[in-house]
Amino acid sequence: MVAAIAVANVNLNPDNQIIAKYNRSFSADPATVARYDVAFIKTHHAAAF
Repeated sequence: MVAAIAVANVNLNPDNQIIAKYNRSFSADPATVARYDVAFIKTHHAAAF
């Protein structure tokens, strides 16, 4: 079994020890993050993942 989770982190704090340090966000802009998340979810649904 594989567990995959879309993470919608917004990089609002450049000093964040997880999100910023490990580049776990698509952007600091919430609208950009939302667009990437929508694309991620649609792609996985299309692949029946």
